[in-house]
Amino acid sequence: MPNDGSHRMMKYIVTFIAGILLAGSIVFLIMRHQSQRQGDVSAAGELIAAGEAVEKRIQETTRDVALRLSAFAREVAADQLFSLRLLAENSVSAPEVTGKAAQFLKPM
Repeated sequence: MPNDGSHRMMKYIVTFIAGILLAGSIVFLIMRHQSQRQGDVSAAGELIAAGEAVEKRIQETTRDVALRLSAFAREVAADQLFSLRLLAENSVSAPEVTGKAAQFLKPM
């Protein structure tokens, strides 16, 4: 009968090891799935943050360009010689036109 006890003991050990391996595999798969999900959530969060940063920068640039164009428009509207040469005479190379363009080229 010692052989039968040894056989039972081996069966018990094999079953125990198989249970440990199965439980370890399940825990590994669960942790891997959660890690992957967290990575996806993290990547989505980074993408959203980057999109918001780009949108903010575009809005800032749009406001800046609008302010500069408004300033240019006010200056040009007040300059009758500029308007006369450009609009009435269509003379883009007149000194009044090129001078005004040079004046605002750097700020623009």
